[in-house]
Amino acid sequence: MKLTQIDLAEGRGGSQREVSASEAVARAEEACGGTLLLFEPDGAPRAAVAICPGGGFGKVNTEHEGVAFAEWFVAHGIAAGVVKYRLPEGDPALPQQDVERAAELLRNRFDGVKTGVLGASIGGYLAACAALAQPAARRPDFQLLFYPVVSMEEEFAHRPSMLRMFGRELHGLEAKRRSPLYRIDRAAPPAFLAAAADDGAVTPLGACRYAECLLAAGAGAALHLYPSGGHGFGLRREFAWREALVGELRMWLDATIGTV
Repeated sequence: MKLTQIDLAEGRGGSQREVSASEAVARAEEACGGTLLLFEPDGAPRAAVAICPGGGFGKVNTEHEGVAFAEWFVAHGIAAGVVKYRLPEGDPALPQQDVERAAELLRNRFDGVKTGVLGASIGGYLAACAALAQPAARRPDFQLLFYPVVSMEEEFAHRPSMLRMFGRELHGLEAKRRSPLYRIDRAAPPAFLAAAADDGAVTPLGACRYAECLLAAGAGAALHLYPSGGHGFGLRREFAWREALVGELRMWLDATIGTV
C-alpha cells in the first residue's frame, strides 16, 4: 500500500509527499484542515473514493470514519482518499471546497476508473452535496452515505452541526436551498446508504427519504437500515451488523464498479 499526503487548500501549492502507511492514523490526526491522505493499493486500482468523515464540524473523525474505511477499500483494490477538510469557522464554503477539490483530484489522478464519494454523518452532507454538484459533469460516479445528514430542515438536521456551519438555525426556503435532498435529479449517481434504526443523533429517516427521492427521480439507491447500532458505527468491530454491512457493501460495489 502507498500513502501520500496532499495539500488541498489554496495557497499551499498542492504539495505532495509520501508517508509511511504505518503512520496513517497519526498523520491523519495531525494533518491540518485542507489535507487529503491518499491510500493506494499495490496494483492499479479498480476505482477510487473520496472519504468525508463526520465530527459535527467540531472535529474530523479521521480514524474510524476515515482511515478505517480507506484501509478496507485498499484491501479490495480501491484507492481511497481521506479528506481532512477545513472546519467552517464562519465560512460554510470551506469544507465543501476541500471535498470538491479532493473528488476532482481523484478523477484526474485515476482517469479511466469510476470515482465516488463516501460520507459519514455530517460528512454525508458534504459527500451528498459533492455527488449532486452542478454541472452534472462534475459529479462522481457513485455515492456511499453512512447515517448521513441530508437536509438542514428541522426534521432531518443535526442542529449542532448546522450552528457550527452557518452560525444560526436555517428555516423555510433557506433550509431547503442548503439541503442536498432537494438537488436530487435523474442524473444523480447511484447511492449506497446505511443507517441504524436507533440512531439518536441523526434521524435514520433522512437516509430513508434520500433513498426515496433517488428512486422517485429514476436514480439508483440501496438502503440498508439496521435494527441497532446507534450513531457513528462506521466499520467498527463491535457493530453487531458489521459482517452484513461489509458483505452488502462489497456486493454493491462489485455491481456498481465491476469486479477485478
